[in-house]
Amino acid sequence: MTGSRRPLLVVGLVASLLGVCLLVAPTLGSGFTPTGVGRTAPFALGGVVVLLLAGVYFLTDVLSSSTDQGDDAETQPPETPTPERRPHYESLGESFARRLDGISWTDRREAAPTARIRLRDDLREMARRALTDSDHRSRNEIESRLDTGTWTADSDAAAFFTGDIVPELSIRQRLRSLWSPEAVFARRARHAVAALANRTTNTPVVPALREGTTPGQSPPPVSVREYWGPNDETARERRASRASDVVVAALALGGLGILTLTPSLLLLTTFGVIVAGYARVATPPTESVSVSRALDIETPAPGTEVTVTIGIENTGSETLADLRVIDGVPPGLRVTEGSPRFTTALRPGKKATFTYCVEAVPGHHAFEPMLAITRDVTGLHRRESLVEPAPTTLTCHRPRRPAAIAGHRRRTTPLPGASRSNAAGAGVEFHSVREYRRGDPLSRVHWKQRAKTGEFTTIDFDESRLTRVLVAVDTRRETYRTVGRDADTPLARASIAAAHDVSMALLDEQIPVGLVAVSPRSCWLAPQAGATHRARIRTLLTEDDAFDWTPPTADFDAEHALRVITRQTQTATQIVVVSPLLDDQAVQLVRSLDAHGYAVSVHSPFPAEESASLSAGEGYAVLMRGVRIKTLRSAGIHVRTADTLEPTRRGESS
Repeated sequence: MTGSRRPLLVVGLVASLLGVCLLVAPTLGSGFTPTGVGRTAPFALGGVVVLLLAGVYFLTDVLSSSTDQGDDAETQPPETPTPERRPHYESLGESFARRLDGISWTDRREAAPTARIRLRDDLREMARRALTDSDHRSRNEIESRLDTGTWTADSDAAAFFTGDIVPELSIRQRLRSLWSPEAVFARRARHAVAALANRTTNTPVVPALREGTTPGQSPPPVSVREYWGPNDETARERRASRASDVVVAALALGGLGILTLTPSLLLLTTFGVIVAGYARVATPPTESVSVSRALDIETPAPGTEVTVTIGIENTGSETLADLRVIDGVPPGLRVTEGSPRFTTALRPGKKATFTYCVEAVPGHHAFEPMLAITRDVTGLHRRESLVEPAPTTLTCHRPRRPAAIAGHRRRTTPLPGASRSNAAGAGVEFHSVREYRRGDPLSRVHWKQRAKTGEFTTIDFDESRLTRVLVAVDTRRETYRTVGRDADTPLARASIAAAHDVSMALLDEQIPVGLVAVSPRSCWLAPQAGATHRARIRTLLTEDDAFDWTPPTADFDAEHALRVITRQTQTATQIVVVSPLLDDQAVQLVRSLDAHGYAVSVHSPFPAEESASLSAGEGYAVLMRGVRIKTLRSAGIHVRTADTLEPTRRGESS
């Protein structure tokens, strides 16, 4: 017991004993009958002292508990994990929301509000491109329509380009600024983005921002590993801060009891003393549970509901009054029925079971350890530990889907899996006629020419060489973003599914296919063909860490990735980059591969429901993606989009 707490405990004991004595034998105080100040001063002084001690205890123990790192520190446990849902992914509209967050009512006082100027310049350039594709007008006509505001019927959208960078505020707008954090310029920017996006997409875009895109929000931990952190220990103890709250309340009531001469209030300090003493001498309950986990289906098809059965047994000699278990559901699985949480009380040797259901999705899902939390009877002490059952995995392979791969930069010949090279030689397709050289095979001599002119000539054909394709899957941290209402499935999953479909379609044509991950988590597979290689690609796309449900934490080194591809890939190999094209780094990688002489094409999935509307932030991302697609197509690189949000001219073939 620390020195600062010992006087408090002594005062509490004295006050408690005094209250008990007065309640048991009220006549004890009959012999002492002071009058006037002598009667009231001792009680008033004692009550004030106890109240001051209660305040001191509150300041020294409760407020300092958050910074005290000693053995006696009373810490509040963090929010427990929520394995019922998938990890929190950043919304596609958060980058635009952050830009708007940088525009406030106060920056209007700056001589040159940089954030406003840059945003208007970016959106004006975007408007030029969007209106050129949708209206088919000249650049001068588009500039005139932007300056006059006749390009849209939305007054706020039109005012974004016609008004000032720092618009004049009316009295109503000035009053609104007192409670609304959004500036008029930011509101007009949202409307301008929505109006432009509605011209280039088939999915409606609304001016509002999607809920949950407010910068600075910190979601609770989802997985058990995320909650536990990188700690090496398998168990840790915590003490609830409610004991300090009870002691402070008891001292305060004791002080009021002395001031008001109410014995029943003095008796309440006994409860505070008991709680404080128990919190000091009691120990956390022992951790002695064993757990088991079983799946009714270990290799289900996508969409199948899998039942998980958890068994818990108290293997110790003490009764567990409060036992709570949270199962380590893999990040890619979503609970559809029941709950992975369970609370019970177990006597020694007793068992308990509970079940819940998850929906199978493509991937290799390894269950994490369970989090077991035991509390004592009062709930003041708790012990947390990781309990490891037998390893449990759920593997769900992707189904075969037709993948349209026509249009990629392929130079095919009538031979399956062969391409036409620039060199002349043996083949089946005519290339040229040249003079006969000694050693030319007789089968290639142009005998008709020999019969007509008497000269020997040789026919050359396009030399057929085996096509080799490398599928590069973009799974960088930037691709782990969500769009639309499906806020728990990142766009990276669509890229992985598209890479699977493209690879299987190419292998069906007997074309050797390789695989590489454009990610800090490396994955490389050289181009080959055959049934064994097909299974190897399916396994990598399902189980490799590069295609996990959790985003990579390391930064992506584009130069290193380019060196890896160029060193291990021949220039005759065609490269298919599968990427949603969410940032300029993906475009730069594609153009760098094209500059190195590779025949590069892009397969860009971007799924979204046609019935669902997009927010202004997501509309801004769609517009930026459209700019990147047009940049690649202008450079002669084929881009195939597989989505309902085709950000190009309406009616243009992809």
